[in-house]
Amino acid sequence: MYDVARVRARVEAAPYREALNVAWRTRGVEGLFSHFVASSAYAEAVVQTEGKRLNTDDRTLIEFGFARTVGHAQLLQLEQIGAAARRRGQHLPAVAGGRIDTERLDVLRLWVKPDRTAKLQAAQLSATQRPWQAPIRLFSTRRYQEALASWPDPETQARTVDEIRLVAFGRAEAGDGRAQVDIERLRQLAPIDAGIAEALLLYRQGYTGLAVRALAAAFRQYRTVPWADEMIVTRATFLASQIAGAPDYQAASILFEATEEPFAVHVLEDGRRQLRLSLAKILGHDASLRVLLDLEPHPPWNRSMLRRRVEVYAATRHENLSRAERDLER
Repeated sequence: MYDVARVRARVEAAPYREALNVAWRTRGVEGLFSHFVASSAYAEAVVQTEGKRLNTDDRTLIEFGFARTVGHAQLLQLEQIGAAARRRGQHLPAVAGGRIDTERLDVLRLWVKPDRTAKLQAAQLSATQRPWQAPIRLFSTRRYQEALASWPDPETQARTVDEIRLVAFGRAEAGDGRAQVDIERLRQLAPIDAGIAEALLLYRQGYTGLAVRALAAAFRQYRTVPWADEMIVTRATFLASQIAGAPDYQAASILFEATEEPFAVHVLEDGRRQLRLSLAKILGHDASLRVLLDLEPHPPWNRSMLRRRVEVYAATRHENLSRAERDLER
């Protein structure tokens, strides 16, 4: 049994407020319980169904079960457990000392796994959830303007990081100046994401130089702050390639420097290196050499990369040329 008043007071104060924001991109007691899957009553029902099949120190059924599923995907997902619990009326926490907004909780549940939300059938969604499936699906596939256009209720203000981000990127993609207000709201919660949204807005408004500087600042910040959304940073790498590929030597040079160091905890390392390779093509063989040496001794093993490796090492007369040629001939 959860004391709603006590839980609400905790999640709206530090450090829990910040933890909910950076780890789950949500807020409030409804945001916390959006990650609630099933009640203890559901767990007890599962125990009754399984009968004597109990996992013990001497009879490790769970461990053997894991081993037997190697190579098999999507055998059981939390969404399936949640749907089964909902059918039994066991999908909500037991509470006292207040109430939670269960309709709001239902909507926030869709943001927990946006990629899986997109695949749910209408029958698996509550009436409250159905209007929100489309905008969340569209946003998760980087169709920002369409996501914003399908926002179910114009009177509903974005409150969580995910919701504010949807509105900010939807308007930024359209070059809508109103995005700046949303970007400033986002900056208080997710500064790197806000910087990327600002870069997108500036680019759509024709301020390419300012967009490049905003992107570079976001990339530099991402070296030490790991909390940005990976999908958003991936969108930033695409935007960087698009701007520099004009081609724009100055933009490529700024962005090449900004991505020289790995992002925090080496997140999106393949994407960062791929971006630097595309930027280096614009900057010349010396820049390409720096990127290729970072990839040694295990570069991406595809023919176009191996050819480029030979080309760059030949142009720069590097000692790795003979090995690169042998690798290409394999």
